Amino acid sequence: MSPLTRRSLRVLAFALAASTPFAVTAPAAHAGKADRIAPTISIAAPAAGATVTGTLAARGKAADNVGVTRVEVSVDGGAATVASGTTAWSAGVTTTAYANGTHTLTARAYDAAGHATNASVAFTVANAAADTTAAADTTAPAVAITTPSSGTTVGHQVAVAGTAADGTSVASVAVRLDGGAYQTASGTSSWTASIDASAASDGSHTITARATDPAGNVATTSTTVSIASGQVVAAPAMDPGTIGGFVFQESGRDGVFETTDTALAAFTVYLYSGAGTYLGNAKTDASGFYRFTGLADGAYRVALAPVSWNALQADWVPDTTAGIKPTRDVTLAGTARADFGTRRIVRSTDPAAPISTYVGPSGLTVRSYDDVVPAKAIHDRLMTGSLVGTEAARVIVRFDLVQAGFTTSFASQSNGIYTDYNATSDITWAGWLRGDGELFHEYGHAWSMDYAALVQQDLTLRAYLQARGLSGDPRIDSSYGWRPGEMIAEDYRELFGSPTAQADTQINPDIPLAKDVPGLESFLSTTFMQTRVP
Repeated sequence: MSPLTRRSLRVLAFALAASTPFAVTAPAAHAGKADRIAPTISIAAPAAGATVTGTLAARGKAADNVGVTRVEVSVDGGAATVASGTTAWSAGVTTTAYANGTHTLTARAYDAAGHATNASVAFTVANAAADTTAAADTTAPAVAITTPSSGTTVGHQVAVAGTAADGTSVASVAVRLDGGAYQTASGTSSWTASIDASAASDGSHTITARATDPAGNVATTSTTVSIASGQVVAAPAMDPGTIGGFVFQESGRDGVFETTDTALAAFTVYLYSGAGTYLGNAKTDASGFYRFTGLADGAYRVALAPVSWNALQADWVPDTTAGIKPTRDVTLAGTARADFGTRRIVRSTDPAAPISTYVGPSGLTVRSYDDVVPAKAIHDRLMTGSLVGTEAARVIVRFDLVQAGFTTSFASQSNGIYTDYNATSDITWAGWLRGDGELFHEYGHAWSMDYAALVQQDLTLRAYLQARGLSGDPRIDSSYGWRPGEMIAEDYRELFGSPTAQADTQINPDIPLAKDVPGLESFLSTTFMQTRVP
């Protein structure tokens, strides 16, 4: 992609803590062990100095060059409890067992070689005396259905979305059709669901959403829709040697053009040979039908032209193709039919309510906020790169939540030493459609600043600039492309990304490609990640 299309907002915030967020103790020596590297561990909650009541939800992350075997937590040096999880761990601590005042939570990570590392944080217990006169929560949450609106005609697969709110929090949202069973929606404050109404008769039906708060208070709201099966639209007759099909927007998700669907007229369709040679184009007529005639039998490819597809791709996705691109391979034997049906993308706009989440073996957390690309698919795409290390346990990748790709990083400092780091990389739907460039560029930000903080102890990237031959260059920070953080993220993409990521256009055209800088790949993959450069 061009440098112009790659420009996006970059937020790089480093929180320099005045007090120690956690303390790491040095591991004991283990002579004779092949694995001599201790695990790392961090505490994300509670925050240093936090005041807590009731049950404390402690959580954090741990990582090891081989693997973390378990994480234990204790308070004030007391009995330890094994936490749930390892790379991402959590544990509940009942604070009513401790007197009000300051206490210390310690988390300890172990690896298979017996190495152990501690992280500690101080917190304050402030449990109030039982108040038998306190009123119970009897206020029900508020819930609304935003899609579909009342009176809408829908097909037999209904995408439902809405919002919910409560004075404390919303525990869950569920939806149902008429008097059927409730099914849990994805998300709470912003929620989505898909109702299978294939067994419903045509006509008026009621969709109900139910919100429940932690106290068990329930609120419901309903909207009335008209379900229409629609009749399958027959394709016009085609002479031998013809490829044709409908281009349409679906009210359901069955991939069949019906009278309840919307024909897309004046859409341009391209025709290619099986080898990829462009052969011509055709436009859809008023019924949404296109055709290519006079063709010899054989292999072809048809695709919606970008000039037409670009107007839809932000909110619609093909459901009649093998992927998210509006392209179909066709074998012509007399005549061939190739429809292009599209359905609306269902999205969550609530950061706390992704549609899917996946935590990989490395500890990398991926959250997807649409129903098209699952979190695991994004994780697996990132794993096609060649350099994902222990930083992964401190990184969250969010997909299709915001409209601009950017990475936010936080590093905590104590007594002049960076002791903790975490990052969130946002990947956009538009970036995903373009390829892997944005994914690996943004992860390059998270990767590079992790080692800049925790290994190099230098957020200015001085050692990197030296290795790239740019130390002292007056153009540094003179423009977006000359920012050290952007350059190292680009180098990560070019050297360690997937083949399609590596092939992307470099943002700064005035510096050599990373692969053309002698020793740079070795420096980034070894020294930068392992040894502090004086």
